[in-house]
Amino acid sequence: MNDAAKGVSMKRKLTLRGKVITDVFTCNSDEKHQYDYVLIFTNRPVVQGTKEIDTRLTDAPQYELITGVKKQLTDNVFTCETKGAEVKFTLPDKADFEVFVGEATGIPPSNPSVKTNDDAGSRPVQSCYPLIIRIKEKNALVRADWKLK
Repeated sequence: MNDAAKGVSMKRKLTLRGKVITDVFTCNSDEKHQYDYVLIFTNRPVVQGTKEIDTRLTDAPQYELITGVKKQLTDNVFTCETKGAEVKFTLPDKADFEVFVGEATGIPPSNPSVKTNDDAGSRPVQSCYPLIIRIKEKNALVRADWKLK
């Protein structure tokens, strides 16, 4: 449990069973807030069965560094795929939410001289792909069920 901001409590629980990870993120408050659930992928996640709209994220300097942002028009239950996993997201039926996917400089974020694990030399800066689920409610709940490939 974490008091992220005055009057807001956040809790995140991760469970691993075999090749399935369950991630449950909850936020509670007496007032409406904007909650951003952010996952960073090493390859672009493909959100299944959605329409995409070009957009920009301008509400924080860090978000302005994300390029090629696409707003995903999706239902409250949706799936995305990456090379290593299929992730099913579940949000409450009537949640006020948006989903964004983009690209950012990321791994490592600003230090291309970081050595690789096998010490074979420097690795170039690679892109990362944030997936952001933005919820505007008093309370938020995101459940992500990961099936590892």
